[in-house]
Amino acid sequence: MITAVILAKNEQKNLQELIPTLSFCDEVIVVDNDSSDGTSEIAKKLGARILHSSSTRFSELRTLASKAARNPWILHIDADERISSKLQSEISEVIQSGKHQAYSIPRIDMFWGKPVKYGETLEARLKGIIRLVQSDAGHWIGDVHEVFTSKKSVGKLHNHIRHFSHKGIEDFLVTVNIFSTKRAEELYKNGIRLWGIHIIFPPLMKFFYTFFILGGFLDGARGFVYSFMMSFHSFLSRSKLYLLQNK
Repeated sequence: MITAVILAKNEQKNLQELIPTLSFCDEVIVVDNDSSDGTSEIAKKLGARILHSSSTRFSELRTLASKAARNPWILHIDADERISSKLQSEISEVIQSGKHQAYSIPRIDMFWGKPVKYGETLEARLKGIIRLVQSDAGHWIGDVHEVFTSKKSVGKLHNHIRHFSHKGIEDFLVTVNIFSTKRAEELYKNGIRLWGIHIIFPPLMKFFYTFFILGGFLDGARGFVYSFMMSFHSFLSRSKLYLLQNK
């Protein structure tokens, strides 16, 4: 009844850990986005079905996999995320109930070996992210920070996905650099333009908002680093957009 969809680029190690936890799913699809390591080989060895795409739009990658899925329910999970046995059981229960056509799943971000509960990650922890959907319940939009939109009934699960996206500051910087480039290109393509002053003040305001208003300080040093790095992401995205519009 359920297909798990994983978007992957050079995720050989993560897939070795993730795919075995998806044994409760009837099918696993890995969308290999131009990997240069053994992503496809490992995924195939672990029983996953492989799709290949060079698209830079995450919404297109998810749509590609959704159309190829052989089951009415689809669980979208990233390679650096993990599902507990309790969440597995809850997912299996709700798809039998037929109460909703889509579900948001709360997500806890892990950094330096502990959960980051506030600041930038607060909304994902409290409200969740739509990840469990019926194949005809809606569609994906967005190049980078893609979201699922639906006019159908959306429920919310109780158990969390754990997100291990940043192993340390060096890895965090690499991720911020990659995604800020994608974000700048997306904004430029959508006709967004800005003045030089917009490079400075919004990132500063974002840090103040996430660290003080959203309680990032409650996570201590981890909260400060997280708020700073996500504000730096905003700075880089705006700087790269400014360069694109003035080249």
